[in-house]
Amino acid sequence: MANDIVANGNASAPSAAASIAATGNLQHGRYRVVVQVHLEGSGTPAAADLDNMALYSDSTEVAVLAVPQAKAVLFTSAEIMAEVASGKVLSVQAIGNATASVVYSATLRARPDALFP
Repeated sequence: MANDIVANGNASAPSAAASIAATGNLQHGRYRVVVQVHLEGSGTPAAADLDNMALYSDSTEVAVLAVPQAKAVLFTSAEIMAEVASGKVLSVQAIGNATASVVYSATLRARPDALFP
């Protein structure tokens, strides 16, 4: 949609708290967010990669994402409501260290919530 803010990104074997995808600075308000994540790369996903990404509003964890422990399996979240302070970002970050040679990919789509500006 025209008002959607979209951020895409990937990171090879990201360390804990590494950003996978992030928006630019946003206006204060509530946002309706949907996130798609998957794993790829030459490495084999391990237990450390299971559910190892989360949506953040600036540095505050909003929701842990259900990351499958398999490559090329796309997970799409339910709609998540996220409060954002003025000038801050929404991002998908690794929670812990990833397995070597596993690439984390994420797309987040955020839409300002007109009911709660």
